[in-house]
Amino acid sequence: MLKLAATYAAKRTTTNDRSAWHALTRGLRRQAELNRRVASDLPLAFKWLYLLTNAPFFYVGYATLRDGHALPWCGPPAIAAAFIFAAGSASVLFHGTQCGCWTFEPLSVPGAGWARRVDPVFVEPSIFTNAIDVMCAVQLAVFVLACNGGLGASHWATVLVPTLGLLVSSTALKRLRLYRTYVVVHSLWHVASAYGVRRALRGELLS
Repeated sequence: MLKLAATYAAKRTTTNDRSAWHALTRGLRRQAELNRRVASDLPLAFKWLYLLTNAPFFYVGYATLRDGHALPWCGPPAIAAAFIFAAGSASVLFHGTQCGCWTFEPLSVPGAGWARRVDPVFVEPSIFTNAIDVMCAVQLAVFVLACNGGLGASHWATVLVPTLGLLVSSTALKRLRLYRTYVVVHSLWHVASAYGVRRALRGELLS
């Protein structure tokens, strides 16, 4: 009886794992399709203006190197600048791929033979570069929040919530297939988040 129960539990776990895996790959394929729609829906000039909205990250990185920051316990300014430049570069890489301004083939990267053993959707250019973008953005956010000891309570409603609201809204607009509105709102997210990073590194968001 116990053996039958264990066998049933093992089969159920395997089935659940497969269901979760299929749900993940379906979601990524849908995301890839939405990215292709963004590329086909936007005029070329609009795409390049969209990419230029990442410029504030590079300015903030440069300004941090030039002026330093007000959070000496976070190490030299070069560390903060490196996180900022990485986030800006990853965002340009992803959105340029998303908009069809260029392509990025993970399988062409030296040492990427492992990629041939995974589901093709994981190395679809816009999905792969999106993962890099998210990783770099999260690293920057964690670094900034850690350097500030979290975030002053008074700034949650005035800085963090509105900024994240732009990100959430743009994601919803893309899912609704309102691609041009998505690009406008997501561009505002780029500018607002870079401004928030600059303020945080200047010590303006400390409690």
